[in-house]
Amino acid sequence: MSQVALVVSNDGKFTGRVWPRLLDTVAIRQHLGDNPHSDSRSPSAAGIPAVIYTGARRSPIEQWLADNGWTPLANLVREVRLSNPFADSHRAQRHQWTLACQLNFPLLFFASLELERFVRAAGVPELLFVSRDCLLWQQLFGALFPHRRVRYLFASRKCLLQPSPSYLDYFRSVWQPSHVIVDLFSTGASWARLFGRLHARGRCWFIGRVDNYAYLPNPPRVEDWLDVSVVFCNSALGTAVNKNVEMLNYAPHGVVEDVLCLPGGVALPVLAPTLEYDVALPEAAHRSFRACVEALPHYPDLPRVATGALGDLIRHFVRLICADQQLPSIYAGHHAADLAYLQRILP
Repeated sequence: MSQVALVVSNDGKFTGRVWPRLLDTVAIRQHLGDNPHSDSRSPSAAGIPAVIYTGARRSPIEQWLADNGWTPLANLVREVRLSNPFADSHRAQRHQWTLACQLNFPLLFFASLELERFVRAAGVPELLFVSRDCLLWQQLFGALFPHRRVRYLFASRKCLLQPSPSYLDYFRSVWQPSHVIVDLFSTGASWARLFGRLHARGRCWFIGRVDNYAYLPNPPRVEDWLDVSVVFCNSALGTAVNKNVEMLNYAPHGVVEDVLCLPGGVALPVLAPTLEYDVALPEAAHRSFRACVEALPHYPDLPRVATGALGDLIRHFVRLICADQQLPSIYAGHHAADLAYLQRILP
């Protein structure tokens, strides 16, 4: 059975006084710590091999946040990064955990502040966060602004382009002209098609308007059916926008195929029977992101009001996520799965 002892000293390590007293009692094979003086120079001077642990130092992202006036946010994501439960043997999940807290959480935090500014100015009574990409974002926004009415809107390209009578009933039951539909990135074409079918005008808020890619043949004019607010258009970002932000926000549930309206106004989503990826991958990202949300009370000085150039911060983290080279290999089949899905739903 191993014996563990705790030695408490006010300045014993810093002054070096503690080492001779300890060496009179025990043989010290090695000392491990993170302070360059107290945990390295001081024990080394007493002849004790010392190793400096560097994992607790700020990562480049955390240092960047602190240098740009966001020290509470830097400390929050550092707290979660250091609690990564995945060993190197689970590299994909470990990487997902790191990206979720270091990049995705700051991105959606800044996007939430910008969205809240829009909601206050426009007097929006309810926000509809689109499945599946906005599952995490809805949780964060609701935690930051619990007084706001938010809803997870069951939707997919299939539901918008080929809505069943049941889906149309569901959508009419949750949507009002004053509500705003929220998504990460969108061309707006599928939403324009749905609102054209409803002969109504919708309001949308996207982080990025996909204006340099089209998947619908003969798409409707988005401006005819939607009022769209965006942080930026993809063509103006100055860098290629790929699927990385979407992949980092994949949900651990299948795509919505339809929604059934049950008695009492209960909406039952009909999900695809299979998931396009290993569920363990998005679950790792979701665990990390939820840990960030749960850590929010630890940082009461983290602003809840939009300040400064949030658009620049949002663009910065989108670029960082899109530059990650491991996500496409983690979700190696994402491109083929997306093409197969489009072939199945497009006429």
